[in-house]
Amino acid sequence: MGGRRLNIFILLFVAGILIGSALVVLNRPTQLGLDLKGGIELTLQGRPTPQVKEVTNEAMDRSVDIIRSGCDRLGVSEIEISRLGRDQIAVGIPGASSLGKATECATRPAKLSFYDWDNNLVGPASVLNPVLGQSDDGTFRQQRQKWIDAGRLPTEGFNNNFIREGAEPTMWDAVELASKQPRLSDEECEGLCASGDKYYLFTDDDKHELLSGPVTEKADLYFDEQGKPLPKDGIVKKVPQGTAVVSELPTDPATGRSVNDPSQEAYFVITDRAELSGDDIRDPNQQTDPATNQPNVTFEFTDKGREAFQEITRRIAQDGQARAIGPVDANTASALSGKFAIVLDNQVVTRPIINFQENPDGIDGRTGAQISGSFDIEEAQELAEYLQRGALPIDLKLISQSQISASLGQEALTQGETALAVGLLLVIIFLIAMYRFLGLVASLALLAYALIFFALVKLIPIGELIDHGPNREFITPDLPKEKIPISPETIYPLYAKAKQGLNYRVMAAGERMKIDGLELIAVHSDGALSPKPVPGSGGASISCDGPTDMDDNGGEENPRSLGLLLRWGQARILSLGDATWALEHKLVCPVNRVGGADLMFADNHGAGVSNPPALVASVRPRLVVVNNGPTKGGDA
Repeated sequence: MGGRRLNIFILLFVAGILIGSALVVLNRPTQLGLDLKGGIELTLQGRPTPQVKEVTNEAMDRSVDIIRSGCDRLGVSEIEISRLGRDQIAVGIPGASSLGKATECATRPAKLSFYDWDNNLVGPASVLNPVLGQSDDGTFRQQRQKWIDAGRLPTEGFNNNFIREGAEPTMWDAVELASKQPRLSDEECEGLCASGDKYYLFTDDDKHELLSGPVTEKADLYFDEQGKPLPKDGIVKKVPQGTAVVSELPTDPATGRSVNDPSQEAYFVITDRAELSGDDIRDPNQQTDPATNQPNVTFEFTDKGREAFQEITRRIAQDGQARAIGPVDANTASALSGKFAIVLDNQVVTRPIINFQENPDGIDGRTGAQISGSFDIEEAQELAEYLQRGALPIDLKLISQSQISASLGQEALTQGETALAVGLLLVIIFLIAMYRFLGLVASLALLAYALIFFALVKLIPIGELIDHGPNREFITPDLPKEKIPISPETIYPLYAKAKQGLNYRVMAAGERMKIDGLELIAVHSDGALSPKPVPGSGGASISCDGPTDMDDNGGEENPRSLGLLLRWGQARILSLGDATWALEHKLVCPVNRVGGADLMFADNHGAGVSNPPALVASVRPRLVVVNNGPTKGGDA
């Protein structure tokens, strides 16, 4: 291709890129973060559970992933989530004006539990349970009077049905009963208790209205659902581990659906021995019940869940059969059959009968199960999406909530746009005044670069920011004054401010992350090496001769930087950041912990305090890239 044709081709290629970039900028909306768009910022604090005794990094990272994926599933886009310290998570939801559906994706536990209902009832409900063939006129009269005293007359709504089942009319009555039950130890729970001790706060008057709870730590009682302080003059009740308070809406016999009216809710106290949990299900989906044409949620069981479901339904069926005396008709069998309760976030969503005549050996878990109730299609879809999200591995308590004003964000955006326009104009004027025609060319190139970069930002937004943790290098008395403005302690606050509003996490040594077909492995982080060699490595190094350390490491932050091995198919790319000589030597000597690499970025800009011969000889890169500058690095 001749020179003229080549130039024309290059000009057309650049013109095509600019036109494409302009179309992207004009047609693709700019995603504004919380600081510019306004919204709600939540701070959540992790709490242990009977299953997770300690709030670990793994549990916190899992919670972050669940919240992010759950909000995406529920259509809450642009969520900003990051870890704060050891046990806190910051969640920013742009555009949200108050706590509600937009924030539920971050705060709702979505904890699903399955119970043998009849054999776990506590108090009057266990005495008046018609399935167990029990009745007590004295207990019935006491319960009836309790409902009347609570202002819930037996003749109103479905109250009489609940009274006959021994339900409690108010949360106070249920918690009062539950607080008197013995505490089960971890050994007695046998891993089946869904939660530990729980605390409730009620008003100190005759109404005993619920102010706060249930929470797992007493100190959390004095903050409402929005994280605002509550007065400390109420009555605190503690429900011990092994007992749970659940609520239930009545079922309309005419339709078979739950009555979606919270004022008709009743409460039961049960022994907290969940036979299955949300971890034992898979593939929850919103469907339509062909028998009733009503929306429901269906799901399959995991292998472990399928066996547990078969076992518990078999036990319930056998208990029902034992209550029957001789052959019984279908109606009697139904009346004597036990129930299997599905509870979501302490609310009974369904109590299906396990009919011992139809299912003498229980229900085969291979057929899955379903949840039905007073759902419309949107509510059923939402429930399915919460179950797809999965339950949080730990309890998360909302400890603060702040409203970010959109007007402040708009003001900052306007100021930024003005500063950009003025700064760019001054640069162009300077270039043209100093360099004439070449200055004009440079100005056009600058504008083209800005347009292309802006288009790339819209096409490839920053999804997550990862580093080794906070700065560990501080200004010392012997640091030359000219280096103070560029020291890590001076610059780090700027970096911390820049990452606000972005998804952020610390990646520990040995941790892995997969993004589609790309795998990132942290071979070192914050001064620590990966505890295990990278798969496929671990052989003896070629050469470990020579010094193992250097007198100067270039600063405390250098050996703490994040070093990554990127694997994409057969390709391996090694980037060890600013790792220093001693750390790199330990990485490959006496055992090569990273294996080989096709492409290696020279560490620390190719500086002499890094890149020991043992590293290069062991990794054997096909190509080395030195990220260098006129005044930094390049002396290795």
